[in-house]
Amino acid sequence: MLCSSPSGFVGGDKVHVQLTFNGEDYSTDSDSNVFLYYSIQGAFPHSGPSNAFEESILIKGHGFKPNSKVLCSLNRTESYALEITENVIRCPMTWQGKDPDAIGAVKFGMSMDGSWTDFGTFYFYT
Repeated sequence: MLCSSPSGFVGGDKVHVQLTFNGEDYSTDSDSNVFLYYSIQGAFPHSGPSNAFEESILIKGHGFKPNSKVLCSLNRTESYALEITENVIRCPMTWQGKDPDAIGAVKFGMSMDGSWTDFGTFYFYT
């Protein structure tokens, strides 16, 4: 069953979902049946030192769920988000086994609950 989301969501909004058909209820009104819409404003920074093993890339937005499965991807290497709050997802700036002397551009993106967002290029400098 596919349902249309309400229009006018700006992120962080939620709505209870109930499924009925011909007067018969197929779900109950409960907090477990909530559609939460998130919005992404962007990621920062767009570059960082090549040896930044303790640094983070922040993805800012609204309506993130702390229990979501978020995979951050740099140079096609995935790692779990370091922290997820309602307004910020914190991704590691480097990946396990990265050469600290390697500089240049790599692709950066994230997958949240199976939905991919591409943030473009992240640049490592000396």
